[in-house]
Amino acid sequence: MRDCFKEVIVASKWEGDTLAIYAVSDRLEEIQGELIIEVLDFQGNSVSLVEKEVNVAANTSTVLWKLNRESLLGGGSEKEMMLVVCLRQGDRVLDEKNAYFVYHKNLNLPEPHFSIQAGEENGEKFIQVSSDKLACNVMFYIPGESIFFSDNYIDIIPGRSYKIKVDTDLSPTQIQERIGVRYVR
Repeated sequence: MRDCFKEVIVASKWEGDTLAIYAVSDRLEEIQGELIIEVLDFQGNSVSLVEKEVNVAANTSTVLWKLNRESLLGGGSEKEMMLVVCLRQGDRVLDEKNAYFVYHKNLNLPEPHFSIQAGEENGEKFIQVSSDKLACNVMFYIPGESIFFSDNYIDIIPGRSYKIKVDTDLSPTQIQERIGVRYVR
């Protein structure tokens, strides 16, 4: 929910066989940045990477780039690939979103294996999560407990690690022993 209130977001929309990448900015000044679009297979391998310098006008929604489906796929299967769309300004990521070539129900999703480590830093509990394959709409839970996770229903991309805050009175050991995971199959 916290991402809903960002000053700047990127959004993608399929228009037939063309992917339109939008930026929406609530800032009162223009943004000069870089748009990065990476196509990944579900094992986390990079299939292609395209980058473009962009200007986002102040307080508006702007189409940053339009790309053809076939050029993005590069001969691969649309049911086994995804896109990561990122808008950067210098070293700072302004926003990043995942996009798919087909609806989730039509994806050939592999069976992921998760690594989940619970910990605590400065009194805040967290889980560090990674997966060997793409896992879509991952939901974390602890049976019988009402717990808040800072990120839930997220895509876990292989090769990346996600640190998710956990608001609970349980110890890291109890979290580690009891945590459950659900995801789209």
